[in-house]
Amino acid sequence: PKIRFVSGISDVACDIQCYKCLVGPPSFYVNETIRLCKDFDYSEKFIVNCPYSTFCMKRITSAKIPDLINGTERNCASQKFETQNYYNQKWHSEVIIEEPYKEGCEMVNDKGARTTTTEFCYCKGSLCNSASPDVPLAGAHFYRFGDIVNLRTLFTMDSLTKKA
Repeated sequence: PKIRFVSGISDVACDIQCYKCLVGPPSFYVNETIRLCKDFDYSEKFIVNCPYSTFCMKRITSAKIPDLINGTERNCASQKFETQNYYNQKWHSEVIIEEPYKEGCEMVNDKGARTTTTEFCYCKGSLCNSASPDVPLAGAHFYRFGDIVNLRTLFTMDSLTKKA
């Protein structure tokens, strides 16, 4: 299923709310308040509207270099696809909201690299990505998401927690 917005008009309501926090500050400037997951407390300051999402996301990453380091990130699921279509002798901007996910959690296939594990969890419904880092989100179906984690950025941030 796809939801399509034409010429920037977003009359379709697919807006849900999700918790949003980052493992560390972004490596580039963003014009928004950044909340770090090390300070996550389920409060309203971590709630964001997701106008281009129908899913919330939680990413749990662990690495053993040399001690176990864990990082959890929460956000709106990435579903927005922007494109241009030509019709009626003009180019028109279109935003397509794709639904590539199923509810549930899945470990990323690391193709034999054993330095890190990454689990992506997707859920439907406002604030559904609130589970603690050790608890997977509700849902019995899994989705494999082959995202490449930027380990240099992810594991050098002060916001990571060490576990013995």
